[in-house]
Amino acid sequence: MRQSDLFSGDGEVRALLRVHDWSGFAPGPPEQWPDALKMAVRLMLDSRVPMYVAWKPDLPLLYNDAYTDILGRKHPDALTRPIWEVWPELAPDTRPVIEHALNGNAAFLENVALQVVRDGRPENAWFTFSVSPIRNEDETVAGLMATIIETTKQVLFGRRQLAEQDAIHRLLDQAPGFMAVLQGPEHIFKLANNAYRRLVGYRDVIGKRAREAVPDVEGQGFFELLDRVYATGEPFVGYGVSAKIQTDPDTQPTERFLNFIYQPIIELDGSISGIFIEGSDITDQHLAQQELTRVNQELAEKIKTLEDAERRQVFQLKLADLLRNLSDPREMFSRSSALLGRHLNACRVLYGDYDVEKRCVSYHSNYTDGSVGELVGTYPTDLFGHDNFASLERGTTWISTNLAQDPRTSGPDTWPTFEELGIHSAVAVPLDRDGALIASMFVNSSTPREWTKDEIRLIEDTAERTWNAVEHSRVVRALRQADQRKDEFLAMLAHELRNPLAPISAAAELMGMAHLDEAGLIQTSQIITRQVRHMTGLVDDLLDVSRVTRGLVVIEKIPQDVKSIVANAVEQVRPLIESRRHRLELHLARESAHVAGDQKRLVQILTNLLNNAAKYTPEGGHICLRTDIEGDQVVLSVHDDGIGIDPELQPRIFDLFAQAERTSDRSQGGLGLGLALVRSLVDLHDGQVTCSSEGIGKGSKFTVRLPRLPEQSESPERRQRKRNTQAANGSLRLMVVDDNVDAARMLAMYLEALGYEVIVEHGSRHALERASTESPNICLLDIGLPDMDGNELARRLRAQPETAGAVLIAVSGYGQESDRETALAAGFDHYLVKPVDTGKLSALLARISDS
Repeated sequence: MRQSDLFSGDGEVRALLRVHDWSGFAPGPPEQWPDALKMAVRLMLDSRVPMYVAWKPDLPLLYNDAYTDILGRKHPDALTRPIWEVWPELAPDTRPVIEHALNGNAAFLENVALQVVRDGRPENAWFTFSVSPIRNEDETVAGLMATIIETTKQVLFGRRQLAEQDAIHRLLDQAPGFMAVLQGPEHIFKLANNAYRRLVGYRDVIGKRAREAVPDVEGQGFFELLDRVYATGEPFVGYGVSAKIQTDPDTQPTERFLNFIYQPIIELDGSISGIFIEGSDITDQHLAQQELTRVNQELAEKIKTLEDAERRQVFQLKLADLLRNLSDPREMFSRSSALLGRHLNACRVLYGDYDVEKRCVSYHSNYTDGSVGELVGTYPTDLFGHDNFASLERGTTWISTNLAQDPRTSGPDTWPTFEELGIHSAVAVPLDRDGALIASMFVNSSTPREWTKDEIRLIEDTAERTWNAVEHSRVVRALRQADQRKDEFLAMLAHELRNPLAPISAAAELMGMAHLDEAGLIQTSQIITRQVRHMTGLVDDLLDVSRVTRGLVVIEKIPQDVKSIVANAVEQVRPLIESRRHRLELHLARESAHVAGDQKRLVQILTNLLNNAAKYTPEGGHICLRTDIEGDQVVLSVHDDGIGIDPELQPRIFDLFAQAERTSDRSQGGLGLGLALVRSLVDLHDGQVTCSSEGIGKGSKFTVRLPRLPEQSESPERRQRKRNTQAANGSLRLMVVDDNVDAARMLAMYLEALGYEVIVEHGSRHALERASTESPNICLLDIGLPDMDGNELARRLRAQPETAGAVLIAVSGYGQESDRETALAAGFDHYLVKPVDTGKLSALLARISDS
């Protein structure tokens, strides 16, 4: 085997070994190495588990990439250095183990403490070493191979367990294990410590007979032992006794292993009054011993797998070469399936995409050996057993050696499907990302088959390698598309910045002309001012998105009233909606709802969505803003009947460089950064935002979901803040009178968002008639009404008994003091100048509500 073959493939260590100076290496350059060393080095370099190989006589180190995390700063100088020079601190612990391996015996050392450097910081860690001898063809030991498994979590967990047990023991006067005191011949519980209650599932045992308190141990001999100890006065000691106990009230009894003593309680007169139980649950130790036995068996099997390593390596090299030369995901799936199917002599290998919400699987990229048909299409998972797919969802490889006899597949709802497809044994490997099942690889056999551990590992490795190659291909494609979108965005940005420069340039030239009069100068100055304001807005949008997406914005999460957020957002977008003559509907949830967040940013989220709806909906359109409560979530949705979104754009509508594509004519201007900003701000509030559209010309819907805060009793401070934004218990009825239909509607929507009941009229006479029947508590009257001005209307409202005591608020475009005095003389209580300051209005209404 040539050096180039031995060190082929990716990885930092491989790259270093390819250019390594082997002049001082005892076995010589790689071309001169014995086959055993070559095989061991290749196996080590391909492994994802930390491994090293050391060779006689000086035991120089060769290791893989995974081992560099343990070496830390010692890498790469540790390559080919003697092991005791690299790890002098480990010599006392590991030298006997290594010498044992060099004598021809596999060795195992658990939980060796070691200080490693991670992320530039030293930390204590623990590792378990498995060391195996490497033999020459004449069976002499030429070196060793070590596998290292980090056990830091297990060691720390064990230490925490011991600490918790010690704390319990101290609380019970240092008494170890579980204790209980039973009284009388019926063994009535008088005492049971925490350890005992934990053993029996924390059930209530005090005051109950033993047979009544723990009936699940009936028939296991424990009650008979209690009777015998009580009758004879002789204690009973048991070691490692098996007991099936219901340790959880919602589960079946489980097997526990106990050390315990039944000690009779003998009174001064020699009579027996009860029994003292003391013992310990040694299930963990018992299972740990079983686990250790299993680990030893696995280590022995791993040694045996070295015999099959060459064949497996050949397959993996073929797979690596195959995937390296392909870029189309479907072809990757298809050809890797064929390679694996022929290697395993399987009748069928295929991949299936999994839809967790629809509970269906879509099969594609089949390989068959010709004895069975291809399986292509989308099928409900119930056909193959819903519980079987639930196992895959948990990330567990699913294996069946005989589906006709397997209780998971032999039932009448599933076996006919497998039988028709010619599947009698199978392996299914889950492919998940971020903890969610997204796809699976299926290997079928047309006859019952015992799948070996090597075969299962090979299937799992093939699935993972193929999926990684597919994801890499998709990432490369996505990067290319992102780069293209970035170029398009920059071109659009240049276009948007040039647009205002043209009128600014022309205006500047005009201002330089001597014959331009004062009116022309004013008009030209206004043009420059508007265009500069537009350019400033573009730059502000860019800066805002940049700061948020780079994580430079920190929000303060305090309780916010959703209705107040909606009211503020509606007030901000009101001028745009009115200018485009849109009809805006508000549908607010009746119950109160609060979310944790930043008031300004929450308003910004809704404002951006409403602005988008207004800009991308033709004039005179319809926009609907809803708030709903769904369990522990607050749902805010903005629905319009505007231009819609192309289906191809919807999956990336919130991407930073995809927004400019929403409209082709760019008639609305701007950089289209609003949705990217919305997603970033929603993420900061631990929420989700989605979009949906049936296509171009069919409108759009954007939905924001935010965690809802649980309703709590209000402090005086919170009640005061609430009074500033909504009416006390919502009992006040308001009447708005304004001949400007849009202005009246928008003011009414704002007041309804604050929680008031609002009626609207556009003429004075109709307002008088309606006020006499509905008796509003507060009237907001426009002064400049056409048929009867607001002052006269106020005088007549004061004359009607139904509204004589109502609070009258003047809303006028006239701001002179004389106008104010005239209104107050006509009967008004308060005077507001347009445009109305909504903050002052809400505060005024809150004071009226409290009075």
